[in-house]
Amino acid sequence: MPRNARWIGHAFAAELLLILVLGSVGAWRLDDGDLHAASVLGGIAWLLLLAATLAAPGSGWANWKGTLQFVACWLIFPLFKAIREVFIQHTADAALLALDRDLWGGRSLPEHLLGWERPWLSELLSSGYFLFYFVVLLPAIMFSVRRRSPEAKTFFLGLTLMYLVGFAGYLLVPAGGPYMAFPEVFPYPVRGGAMTALLAGVVKAGITGMDVFPSLHSGIGVYVLGFFALRGWGFFNLEARPGMAGRGSGTQAPDPRERARACTGLAIEENHGKWFFSQTLSGYRRIALLLAPIILALVVATLYLRYHYGIDVLCGIALAAAVLAFIQRYRKETRA
Repeated sequence: MPRNARWIGHAFAAELLLILVLGSVGAWRLDDGDLHAASVLGGIAWLLLLAATLAAPGSGWANWKGTLQFVACWLIFPLFKAIREVFIQHTADAALLALDRDLWGGRSLPEHLLGWERPWLSELLSSGYFLFYFVVLLPAIMFSVRRRSPEAKTFFLGLTLMYLVGFAGYLLVPAGGPYMAFPEVFPYPVRGGAMTALLAGVVKAGITGMDVFPSLHSGIGVYVLGFFALRGWGFFNLEARPGMAGRGSGTQAPDPRERARACTGLAIEENHGKWFFSQTLSGYRRIALLLAPIILALVVATLYLRYHYGIDVLCGIALAAAVLAFIQRYRKETRA
């Protein structure tokens, strides 16, 4: 399993390099200043990521790998726009809409929600969709501060795997989404207020035209929620720690301090001479409970706001479930 984690890191670096090269060529052909900036910043971030990926395990560079994977993918992501405009002639929107209609009784899932449109609901769901950026950024910052901890390494491994598979989907099944491909069926933006207008502006500024399948907004939202829930309810702590074997096993008795840590989930980590306290299990549970309604609103918003087909959302959630199962197994095997 640790070897799988290493290969995931190598594969993600290679995938980002492919996007960086294709996107940079596209930016040069389009002569787009913003995309040129993304190429330069993404290139710098990728070189730093390469150094961290190739660094010896446990070294200072290696401890920054998860953070640099996250930063590099966010800086390189805008280059999908250049790839779409220069290299992709046809999208998969028609196929996705047809498949979605087959799945949902003749009408796609976002078509079923057309009748839901209300200004107050648009404001509520637009807020939920906008909060996605904080849902992923805040944990990334928190675990970057605690980057040496097993929880941080596990979190970033799962997040990287989400992006690895998701970006592969963007490249293999490029699509712009219902509102972009079929404006006659999905009027956009929905009726709302200030928040709805703000979100429409943010989406317009960051649109790439090929970032629909699978829905990483839904998938990563569910992944973050699932990570905190599994950690908070102890599913990452079922395995024995070193020195924590039961009676009659022939091993040494558990250290009382280790037992206290295992029971409360409180760990103390030394970081550059300073002591940091990790979240208790109850803290993880509180975060999960706080996230639950936000993620529900986010998932519904991807459909209500006409950004995704139902099949995108289903695949995004299925991907999150698979990644959570993977990192749970990874956690058990690395802590056994």
